Amino acid sequence: MAYANTPEKLRHLKQISAPRREPNGRAQRPTTVVGRNEETEAAIMTTVRSQPHRRGHTDPDEPKLGDALGRLLIERAVDIDQYAAGERWKLLHEAHGRDCEGVSYRIAPQTLDGAGGRSTATERPPEQLVALRKDWDAAMRALEETGEGRAAYQALTLVCTLDSYPRLDEVRGSLRVGLNALHRLWK
Repeated sequence: MAYANTPEKLRHLKQISAPRREPNGRAQRPTTVVGRNEETEAAIMTTVRSQPHRRGHTDPDEPKLGDALGRLLIERAVDIDQYAAGERWKLLHEAHGRDCEGVSYRIAPQTLDGAGGRSTATERPPEQLVALRKDWDAAMRALEETGEGRAAYQALTLVCTLDSYPRLDEVRGSLRVGLNALHRLWK
């Protein structure tokens, strides 16, 4: 057992011998930068790389592996033009649902207030809403003209908006038909 000859040594021994305590008597949890609520970059990337859809790929850090449409691009099930059309569809679909229909497929937590769950996001000006509706109507007409309008819409919503990987060949086929129609519209 060590003895303190000076007040500085006494303070030092008290600091190293007794851990700081919580009000309930338990030893205090760490509160440093790499504390209980924060992870290191290495820990986050370990979690990301261990996701099932990233295993077996030559570059598991590829950002496109993070969503279903990107995985289809990497697997060469869709081409780069179809991928771009799918990304634009996702933005259009989410904006139309949120601003014109009042439905949000993905709500960012910072857009909701704590009390009543009301949206605090800024509303679009009327001229932007008119342009958004025109884009939406043109996209829906392009999908209907394919002859597979409903199936293509459902496949686009499933893969692009809801980020669900298509397992069935019928869904993949309808997705390609819809992406091709949107690409022809927006090129």
